[in-house]
Amino acid sequence: YISSTIIDGNGENVVVKIINGEQSCSLEGFTIRNGYGWSGIGTTSGGILIQNASSLLKNLIVEENIGENGRGIMVKYSDVNIYNSIVRNNNEGNSAGGIYCHNSNFIGDNLEIYNNSGSIGGAGILIDNNVQNTRSVTINNSKIFDNVSGTGGGGLGLNNSNVLLENTVIYNNTGYNAGGGIKTNGTYSNTTINNCTIAN
Repeated sequence: YISSTIIDGNGENVVVKIINGEQSCSLEGFTIRNGYGWSGIGTTSGGILIQNASSLLKNLIVEENIGENGRGIMVKYSDVNIYNSIVRNNNEGNSAGGIYCHNSNFIGDNLEIYNNSGSIGGAGILIDNNVQNTRSVTINNSKIFDNVSGTGGGGLGLNNSNVLLENTVIYNNTGYNAGGGIKTNGTYSNTTINNCTIAN
């Protein structure tokens, strides 16, 4: 039912926006595709934009979106859980082809993140914080593969981030300058990796 229940942006705008104080919003069982988000200042996703909100995303396919950062999903200043979802084939833009998470609490469980690209970093997932903060990110039971970054962090880019990575496979990702699998950066980065495979 996910692949046949489609919200298509027709290349015109962000497909789904959850913004400005929305609480306990749930999105489940859709394919989100063909969105376009370009603000000129790096603030827009193509597929799903979540900003200043609390959201639960389940059983989604997010694919073939274009945007500046987080072409598939952008999460900013929010609390977001994503379960049992696929983020794939999101290209043409700057950072984070798959998921871009900025200054947010984020849990991702049973995700497949693949065939995304980013010209700057974190092609699969980019976790980015400006300064030291108490926000936390957990990625569990997931696969991150075949993503390509023009700089580093083909699979996963971490910048000043508190991240717990468990039971996850990261493989066959490309970062042209550094960190094909994972690139971590920033004085305040704190990364814990348990029972994971990082290869190729």
